[in-house]
Amino acid sequence: MNVPFDQAREVLCDDPGLVVADVVTADDRRERRYSSMLGVELGGGGVRQGVDIEIGDPTKADDAISLPVRWQASGRDRLFPVFAGVIEARDEGDDAVLLTVRGTYTVPLGALGRFGDGLVGRRVARHSLIDFVEHAADRLDREVHRRTTPGTWQPVAHPVELREMAGEAPG
Repeated sequence: MNVPFDQAREVLCDDPGLVVADVVTADDRRERRYSSMLGVELGGGGVRQGVDIEIGDPTKADDAISLPVRWQASGRDRLFPVFAGVIEARDEGDDAVLLTVRGTYTVPLGALGRFGDGLVGRRVARHSLIDFVEHAADRLDREVHRRTTPGTWQPVAHPVELREMAGEAPG
């Protein structure tokens, strides 16, 4: 993202809900719990699922900020994986910020869930994570520019790269 790191860090420290959800209430901010949607486009059709997101306290360094994050499906949490990880923004210099999300997801329903994960679940999880990162980057970009740029501003597409760690299987 092409934003000053100090500004991105300020948004993530002050109001991380603005990065993970479209609508943020005072109660959400106080509890650091937010509601959002994850979307998946597969085979010409789209599926969206509401998720409850918890954001932990930030860990700050001179060139990075990390926020613990956990989300699970709203309402049908026993049927969908639970994700736990970290959102990190890192200063890449020249007003560039690298936004990453790392973590693992836990598949429900034991052996049946692991079988489903192998068939289609992992692919859905990848697409959901890409959707999450794209929207988080857009929201962060928009909020930094809202705070710093007078007048109108138009968002730009943010490239997303997804890497699965070799040798690690989702729990």
